[in-house]
Amino acid sequence: MLCIQTGKTMSDAHRMKFQTDQFYFKSAVEMAQVFGELPDALSRTIDIASRCNVRIERIPSPFPEFKVPPGSPQAATLKKWCAKVCIALPILERQAQQGMLRNPLSEYEKRLTFEIEMIQKMRYEDIS
Repeated sequence: MLCIQTGKTMSDAHRMKFQTDQFYFKSAVEMAQVFGELPDALSRTIDIASRCNVRIERIPSPFPEFKVPPGSPQAATLKKWCAKVCIALPILERQAQQGMLRNPLSEYEKRLTFEIEMIQKMRYEDIS
């Protein structure tokens, strides 16, 4: 998730990373081991948690709605829109021309094709 947020890959040696494996919900036993010397901290946490009443409902359609011209195939419209927005942006093209991109523009186009194919495979291409 951190790589996605920072635009890096797991193979990037210079990516931001945390040097711990402690990012998970600890059990009551694990919390008692960590905070054993502070029993009030544990009981207060339980007290606060018992006062919380959170209900997270599933969103029926979490994706944005895009209007597709009548008669236009969904997948073709999605690919055209993605190519225009993701690849043909003047900034990206300028960076490619100036040699500022890490990879050739064709690599980004290849990745876009892969992502669109994954969207289709997962049956998320219905963008209307």
